[in-house]
Amino acid sequence: AIGMGLNLDLNHVALASDIKFDGRKTRRLTPAEMAQIAGRAGRHTNDGTFGVTDGCEPPEPEVIEAIEQHRFEPIRNFWWRSRDIDFGSVDGLLASLEAPPPMPFLFRKADALDHRALATLAERPAVAERAVGAAQVRLLWDVACIPDFRQSLNEDHYDLLASLYGQLAENGTLGNDMVGRAMSQLDRLDGDIDTLMTRLAYIRTWTYVTHRADWTDNPAEWQDRARSIEDRLSDSLHERLSERFVDRRAAHLSRKLKETRNLMASVKSDGTVLVEGEEVGVLDGFVFRPTLTEGDEKSTILAAARRGLPDEIETRVRAFAASATPAFRLDEKGNVSWRDSVVARLVRGDGLYAPRPELVSSDLLSIDQAQRLNARLSEFVAEHVREVLGRLVVLETAE
Repeated sequence: AIGMGLNLDLNHVALASDIKFDGRKTRRLTPAEMAQIAGRAGRHTNDGTFGVTDGCEPPEPEVIEAIEQHRFEPIRNFWWRSRDIDFGSVDGLLASLEAPPPMPFLFRKADALDHRALATLAERPAVAERAVGAAQVRLLWDVACIPDFRQSLNEDHYDLLASLYGQLAENGTLGNDMVGRAMSQLDRLDGDIDTLMTRLAYIRTWTYVTHRADWTDNPAEWQDRARSIEDRLSDSLHERLSERFVDRRAAHLSRKLKETRNLMASVKSDGTVLVEGEEVGVLDGFVFRPTLTEGDEKSTILAAARRGLPDEIETRVRAFAASATPAFRLDEKGNVSWRDSVVARLVRGDGLYAPRPELVSSDLLSIDQAQRLNARLSEFVAEHVREVLGRLVVLETAE
């Protein structure tokens, strides 16, 4: 999924295997394919890295260099198809698609998907009876060219093509009832990842169909609906895939817990808290916000995360105490922010013009640290009140 374009905030991509089944045979990934996967790290925003996991042989030095320099073997052969297509009959169309290439570096793709679909449809009596004359043969070819986004080319796809061709051949367009019924069946977000992928493939087929403006009565309306369904399914699939990635992260932490109780914890510059290299939460101001789901290991993992936070907390407390006034921001709700994190709220104080700052609760702060933070907050609030309400404060003092 990563190689196909799943968007994740990755700094490093590790290949667990350099072997794939390409639909025909099991083979090793080419350098260009490895680069497509490795290139997901960083995605033009930072310098990402790539490597392999234990059990996968590292790429040869020349392959690594090719990936890093983006230099690959030039393409020396090309797939070819004759442009002289005969629409006089189905047999003539099939024969023209099987014409041999005129040059040795050109290859005719013997199992082209649209060619296979055409041959399969032509064997169906109901289709063969209608596919007579240039107009009907051309229509049959257009239908055979509808992509199978599931890349399965099974009977379900051929049944759909036969149904579409029959409707178009008989009525000229696909009825609103047929299109609406098909889209309603796909407009659902329940089910597992495989179910969502299947629906997404089907709706993409219908997106293709609706962009044939002469095939539907209201092409713009159906295009908008198909696009809307596709967007929702894509978002849901992306969310499910991300959840699977997070589940694997939790499984990794669980394995580490079984191996040792002394987990390594650290904090990145952006506040992300890592345990054994896995993200488990964010340090928001002085509050740790975990991202782990509930589970038997959660308390132990969070305890390990907190073991790595005291030094970071002390560093932040010192920076907070030394911050100039512009580093703080007070909003209309009385929230005081520092470094884009809400750290305190104003509550009623001893006087009308003397609100009191109250720290956001955090079990990471010692009594001494909380006192230092409160002292700096009190200075900021008093200075802000004098700046905004200076004359009123003077009048109250005079009374």
